[in-house]
Amino acid sequence: MAMDHGAPTQPRVAGDGTGGQRRPSSAVAGYSIMMILAACSYGALSTVLKLSYAHGQDVRDMTAAQYDIAFVILWIMSLARLRRTRFGRSQFLILAAVGLCGTGSTFAYYYSLTALPASLAIVLLFQFTWMVPVIDMAVRRKWLGVPKWVGLALILGGTLLAVGVGREAWGHFALWGYVCGLLAGLGYAVQLYLTEYLSAESSPIVRSAVIITIASIATAFIAPPTYVFKAAFLPGLLLWGLVAALLGQVIPMVLISVSIPRIGGRMASVLGAAELPTAVIFAWIVLKEAVTALQWSGVVLILVGMIVSEVNWPSRASH
Repeated sequence: MAMDHGAPTQPRVAGDGTGGQRRPSSAVAGYSIMMILAACSYGALSTVLKLSYAHGQDVRDMTAAQYDIAFVILWIMSLARLRRTRFGRSQFLILAAVGLCGTGSTFAYYYSLTALPASLAIVLLFQFTWMVPVIDMAVRRKWLGVPKWVGLALILGGTLLAVGVGREAWGHFALWGYVCGLLAGLGYAVQLYLTEYLSAESSPIVRSAVIITIASIATAFIAPPTYVFKAAFLPGLLLWGLVAALLGQVIPMVLISVSIPRIGGRMASVLGAAELPTAVIFAWIVLKEAVTALQWSGVVLILVGMIVSEVNWPSRASH
């Protein structure tokens, strides 16, 4: 993998009015679908993890295994592409930052789950939907339009309904749990936003391999790979780890590496909200969890919010 020392790559945002190159609507739709599929993959992961825990797997073992197995898969996929891939110093630093933010977000979310009910932890994580646009406004100094704010409000309101808000007395939990939940959302927001600045010309698979390498090293300090000594004694550990690696790392990471440099982090944050409806649907179908009418209305509200936020509404000047 060759290294050069080029300048930072500017984001290639599809028709966002920020100076990026406008792409055909069909191309934008294709990259948007990739981002939605990445979010759906993350959503399906929660069901897989619940099933693995029910079969006796440990949270730390599953976390370490999914990163390490994804590391092996992505580097095998990258071997034929290494000679054709060049990263400047700034690009490598962004890749490292993306990997560290992703790992930090994962562990902050897992630790928030030890102090908070899952419903509240998810709500805090999903604050990334407004954090990315706020980061974008601070960097570009360009205010969001009304449809974007309406869409974000619908997504956040739908999130509260979809997780069953009101079932718990949320004021009686440790403050550090709330802090971890918000840090998880912030880490994911920064990860999405920084990915926008990665070069769209380099191989997304090699980019993903570098990101997962940084993430795996960071993970080893928090969750050492002791599972390698247990694999022979815990039936299914490597199989569950493989499924988790595919759904939680390989598939979404490659799709995100392809799509976000083309559509921008702001659009990705909205499309990423598809994760929660997917998690609810998979839990209902696979785990047979009861889903109330209020939760279904939340799922619908999230989808409506995504549409409202991303549809190109006619401006007043066009009338």
